[in-house]
Amino acid sequence: IKFREKRAAAGAAKKAKNEKLNQKREDKICKKQQAWLNRANQEIADIVAEQEAEDARLEEAREVAREQKREREQAIRDEKQAVKDAHEEAEMKRIEANENREAQRHLRGIYEVDKLKTEATEELESFILNPYPVPLKQVLAGRMRPVPTVTELLAAYKDQKEELQELMDQDIPTRAMLRNQSLFQYVRDIQLKAEAVRIQPPQPQMVDLGRSRNRGSSPRKGSPSSPKGNKFRGTGGMRTTR
Repeated sequence: IKFREKRAAAGAAKKAKNEKLNQKREDKICKKQQAWLNRANQEIADIVAEQEAEDARLEEAREVAREQKREREQAIRDEKQAVKDAHEEAEMKRIEANENREAQRHLRGIYEVDKLKTEATEELESFILNPYPVPLKQVLAGRMRPVPTVTELLAAYKDQKEELQELMDQDIPTRAMLRNQSLFQYVRDIQLKAEAVRIQPPQPQMVDLGRSRNRGSSPRKGSPSSPKGNKFRGTGGMRTTR
């Protein structure tokens, strides 16, 4: 019985000791878990605070970037507006200069017209008072007609040369069939078009023909019908009489 009691007491002591060790172990595990939880919460809080700081920094950087972008866009708009204002000012100056030149040209034209009228009037009055065989300037100017310049003639020659080459290269019957025209009608249209754009040379007028006929029918110098010829003939007769 005593052995059993000792054995039961030893078992109870061992059990109490194990329970005490288990309790200590549980307490240490709880402390470790609590410490780990505190550390984890602190790390999470630090990460959250760092993320919030990073978000604030990014937002500030975005705001700075937006402000810089707005400043650049405003600078571009200001530059465009300055260029537009300068262009409008230059355009106004150009228009004003053109108007001034046009006014000066108009005044010079009026002055030249008045000068030509005065010269023509003086020339006509001088011719009436003292006739002479040299034709008047206004008569010579009246015979002048506009003629094409060398540049226009060269351009027309180039166009006609290209059109001739194109005409030589194209299939005329096929072109006429595609246009629902007969061959002769299509060729006639080409001919009329070429005649319409061809530069005509200056043609003589009836006034020029009349002048040439009058010039041809007028007595030549030394002819029997001219006064000088009669004068020379009379002089010769007088010498013969002598």
